[in-house]
Amino acid sequence: MASTSTQTASSSSSPSEHGWENEVFLSFYGKDTRMGFTDHLYADLTRKGIIAFRDDEKLQRGENISEELLKAVQESLYAIVVMSRNFAFSKWCLMELAEIVKCMGEKRLTVYPIFYHVDPSDVRNQTGTFEKAFSMHEESLKVDKEKMQARRDALTAVGNISGWHLHDRLCVAKSNQKQCASSLWYPQSQIITINPATTIFEKLTSATFPQWRAQFEALLIGYDLIDFVTGHRPCPAIDATNSAASKAAYSHWVRQDKLLLHAILASTSPTITPILASCKTSQQAWSLLTRLYAGKSRTRALQLKENLTLSTRGSNTVTEFLQAIKMIADELAIIDHHVSDDDLTLYILNGLGPEFREIAAPIRARETSMTFEEIHDLLALPEIIGLLLRRSTSHLETRDVIKPKAVCFLFSDYKKLVGIDSSVKEMMNLLGIGLDDVRFLGIHGMSGIGKTTLARVIYERVSCQFKARSFITCGREETKNGGLVDLQKQLLSMITGEEINVWDDGDGINVIRKRLHKRKVFVILDDVDSEKQLEGLAGSHDWFGIGSRIIITRKDGHLLKRHVSGIYKVKELNEDEAWQLFSLSAFKKPHPTENYVDMSNYFVNYAQGLPLALKVLGSFLFGRTQSAWRSAWDQLQENPNEEILDVLQIGFDGLEYLQKKLFLDIACFFEGEKLDTKLMDVLESFGYYPGINLDVLMDKSLITISYGKLSMHDLLRKMGREIVRRECPEDRGRRTRLWCYEDILRVLKSKNVSD
Repeated sequence: MASTSTQTASSSSSPSEHGWENEVFLSFYGKDTRMGFTDHLYADLTRKGIIAFRDDEKLQRGENISEELLKAVQESLYAIVVMSRNFAFSKWCLMELAEIVKCMGEKRLTVYPIFYHVDPSDVRNQTGTFEKAFSMHEESLKVDKEKMQARRDALTAVGNISGWHLHDRLCVAKSNQKQCASSLWYPQSQIITINPATTIFEKLTSATFPQWRAQFEALLIGYDLIDFVTGHRPCPAIDATNSAASKAAYSHWVRQDKLLLHAILASTSPTITPILASCKTSQQAWSLLTRLYAGKSRTRALQLKENLTLSTRGSNTVTEFLQAIKMIADELAIIDHHVSDDDLTLYILNGLGPEFREIAAPIRARETSMTFEEIHDLLALPEIIGLLLRRSTSHLETRDVIKPKAVCFLFSDYKKLVGIDSSVKEMMNLLGIGLDDVRFLGIHGMSGIGKTTLARVIYERVSCQFKARSFITCGREETKNGGLVDLQKQLLSMITGEEINVWDDGDGINVIRKRLHKRKVFVILDDVDSEKQLEGLAGSHDWFGIGSRIIITRKDGHLLKRHVSGIYKVKELNEDEAWQLFSLSAFKKPHPTENYVDMSNYFVNYAQGLPLALKVLGSFLFGRTQSAWRSAWDQLQENPNEEILDVLQIGFDGLEYLQKKLFLDIACFFEGEKLDTKLMDVLESFGYYPGINLDVLMDKSLITISYGKLSMHDLLRKMGREIVRRECPEDRGRRTRLWCYEDILRVLKSKNVSD
């Protein structure tokens, strides 16, 4: 990391003052990184639901920074500056950076630099390629010295910020050798003397042949002498005329070869030097050493390849893991066992672990190979973005920042939404944000399971990437007065920003199709009540523009199946998540107070992972004594909680008469029974038409068939039995169903049975 801390925005800012439109502004030099690293970074930010501004190449024209680009910088809360080798050669990049640093100085912008294969000190001090760039700029007769100094100051400021380093320090031996060869060249007439004492740091022993050869080869390639030891530059013969030129060439070769032979002998340990005593040329010595020790290199290669196969990331960062892999591959290259790009890719992907499955899948599916540098850049991004999010969260927790509505993901508080992360992740995969298609998706599940909560989180996370967006609540309470027409007017108004008259639902359909068919929209239709609502608000994909996403939440999955391309069924919380949510509601912390653990266990088990029940019960018990908890538990056994019951009963109330009777019979008698021919015959004899009505109950998330048995959530079963109990609370004999042995016996003895 570079010196000093990341620069942060002030707590005094407000949305009205600055009008933030973007979470992140990306500053980069297009020719260096647009089609590679920055492209991956932008895509990853988008997948995470972060709205990022990436300039269009067409914006950077003219002598000054464009107003549009200037506005984008000023309306962003964060800036990620990808500082690459040629960044400073672009005067537009420098102008953009100066504006970024200006906004940072005014406490309106937080800056995160990424030093992409550059040294922060070069950025800070304008050395290396940055020095060359400023020399080029300052040669211009039109140069404004004051502006040029401001740009230097901007680079210095960014170079002093703690950021991420993406380095190419680890190069394959061959690459190093080629670089040496290109930078060190001597004419053939010059005799080169190699001093092993100062140039060979690893003397040859029986155990160090790979390292020794790597050093020696690099020198030979650098001095253009490798062909002497490989035999590709044989000793020239003196021609028949005994010409001066041929004698000079012969003499030059012999002298040079003797110096090479001497260098080889001088770089070997005393135990090996005698072995080379009979060698007359450098090629003979080189070949002998290779024959003697290459076998050991093969053994080392097998060991290194095994290390590659077994390498895993473990607790290391991705960068540390990749560097370890690269070091092994480089050592293999040194001993002539080069690892191909494809093999290196497989070693890396296999060692990353399941949490990188999403990133690994498209890499494995590629038709073309990826270099190590490309994979490094791609895999380093999630860690960079994760750290960015953690820093952002920490920053917001320690500063009283007023959160603008336009900034969605970084500033939403999801701490109390237990178990939401996996659901959001699956929904984001289904959404495919950024793809040029129109998608209708469904969220399905029983009442109280968290469909609306999930939809709202997705809306907060994604909606700011759409200029046209709307969250419409379609539940009966909100629509019973105005009906479908009011919902259509609400949709149109929220997306267009205009008040649009709609006379009836047919007119509304025509207006929606006409006004929205070219707009890229993000719409959530929450708790859709009927097919008529769905047909009147989002009847077809061609009502909306390319890139649009429509999410529909509903308890009845059957309706969704006919209208959407993907359905996510919200699941109950697992045991750990249930404990955490209950504890947050009952104790305002993620775990129960010690004296309440046993009692908490009763209520957590009672809720069976239903978020609504966990929150309602926990909130009801908050701050109460243990005695009150015990009393509440006893009461719950006799009388289910009204608030929970009211929500669950919404699904029951939407059933037809026969379906209600079938549901109540299952709740009272058949829950847990094997759904075989015998049971189907019983249900058929009651006139329930189980072939269709069991499907309806499953579509509405009221029952499930698990391992061939009829099943339902415990709270739904309790709700069904409570509905029967309320038919006649005081007189069991007047109820339509009796399932408790004691109740049946009591009624039969009293002969008080309802007709």
